[in-house]
Amino acid sequence: MKKTIIIILCIIMVLTLAACGSSSSGSSSSAEKADQSQPADQSALQEEQTDAILEAEDVTGSETGLLDHFLADSVVMSASSDGGTFDPHAHSSFTATNLIFQSLLKQDTEGNVRLEMAKNVEQIDDLTWEITIWDNIHDSDGNHITSSDIVFSINRLIETGNESQVGKLDHIEIVDDYTVRWICRSKFALGEMEKQMSDPKIFSEKACNEHDFTTDPVGTGAYYLKKYVPGNSVVIEADENYWMKDLDAETKAGLWTYSVQNVREITFLIVPDEASRAIALETGTIDIADSLNSADASELASKPGFTSINKPSDPPAAFIFNCSDESPFADVNLRKAVCLALDNEAIIAGLNCPAFPVYGISPRMYDAPDSWLDGREYYDFDQAKAEELISQSSYDGSEITLMYSSSTANDGLAIMMQSQLKKAGINVKLYCVENSVINVAMFDPTQWDIRIDSLGGSNYFGKIAYRFSSMDSYNNLHGLNIMLIKDKTLDKLCQAVYDDGSEENINAWDDYFTYEQCYAYAVFGYAEQTACKEGITPGFGMRYAILPNSCSFAE
Repeated sequence: MKKTIIIILCIIMVLTLAACGSSSSGSSSSAEKADQSQPADQSALQEEQTDAILEAEDVTGSETGLLDHFLADSVVMSASSDGGTFDPHAHSSFTATNLIFQSLLKQDTEGNVRLEMAKNVEQIDDLTWEITIWDNIHDSDGNHITSSDIVFSINRLIETGNESQVGKLDHIEIVDDYTVRWICRSKFALGEMEKQMSDPKIFSEKACNEHDFTTDPVGTGAYYLKKYVPGNSVVIEADENYWMKDLDAETKAGLWTYSVQNVREITFLIVPDEASRAIALETGTIDIADSLNSADASELASKPGFTSINKPSDPPAAFIFNCSDESPFADVNLRKAVCLALDNEAIIAGLNCPAFPVYGISPRMYDAPDSWLDGREYYDFDQAKAEELISQSSYDGSEITLMYSSSTANDGLAIMMQSQLKKAGINVKLYCVENSVINVAMFDPTQWDIRIDSLGGSNYFGKIAYRFSSMDSYNNLHGLNIMLIKDKTLDKLCQAVYDDGSEENINAWDDYFTYEQCYAYAVFGYAEQTACKEGITPGFGMRYAILPNSCSFAE
């Protein structure tokens, strides 16, 4: 029997807000739409910060559906960089690309599957999934999207060298004009179906052949490219002929944040410097800052006319031990001593960003145990026990190297780790480098002893666990894991969690990884801070990206 995948389409009450304008038509030609011209111009505090983060998390789950009017005529948001391309299959592209192109489905911040172009997804057997798309999908040029466009789009993704995004895919078969069969080469692990079916952007083969998507994209999303000035700005406008407007009212009410059109026109103003973004927000040049440094965010929070935004950051601030023979941390007693010597509450209180305690290496994954956030027996601060373990270890007092890349969270963690470990008798040298250096040095056991790096990039813990095994795709490690050793027991436990993220498998992994071997340690979770004009309630998408199209606005 076919196993139907339950798609959660939450229907919520939409607040009635004043409309600030009506839709205007753009030319049907994408080339005409894209104008390249230059546009004009300490415990109590910790508790408060934790509450703010949890509230921000609740906001990310909100949604407005597809309305029949705009809540604002225009909004301007900063963008930290010029992506250089709108090609949806490029390794990096503009933020606006996700509003111009759509996927078969997406996964929201709570782990629910949200349909976009797919009307239904059914599992036929362990390796076969059947996907039916809506029969009324057309892009901003009016091209009708059918099954052949799905096949073309995914094959193009593979041809661009991004085949890892659909790594389990063997091939796709066309069933009829609006149905395809996704055939896997091996069974999906937990969360892989949602991830791999949401990664490929789907578009018209005809449009792709007729347009250069680098600067002239044609997609099926809620917005189309109106103007692009390289290095300066991107302007997108709501498509008045957006195909999702033809769906039934119940479906439109449950659409997730990427598919809505709360704003008629959105400008992404490219402002690479954080301080300049703060100035642009204060002077009214932008309405929303995509990110700010902590000092500017705190200052704006104290001024009238602005609203602070705390975006929960995944993964948490954590570190990994180099367990090779070249490092003092080949000794498990020393590894445990480091964790016990750290006063997490003092570290959190001393940070320049909102932070909260965690009790596991990736506590905010969909399938992580609740205790990894709520609290459990972990490595609670115990300096006496830490000193006892140091005396039982082979540590000779030599200098150890803590390697990290600079960020608000990492800088604060590194400095306080150095200070606290010194009190326990462990000498630490800070080694702050660019990410590009870490990506090379991480394979060299002589370059570091502790590395601040928590290995994010997934919503499911099984994927995170697998990255600590020797089976992951780090060819430079030649069969070692990222702790720079070979551990067959850990490999088996990682594989078990990857194949079946059950509570039993996760607990078995955790008992060995966290307690018996103490390979890595999560110190705290934190929020990235930014701000917007007062009266704007930010909308969020995947990984808590601010989406101006789904913001709400006070009357």
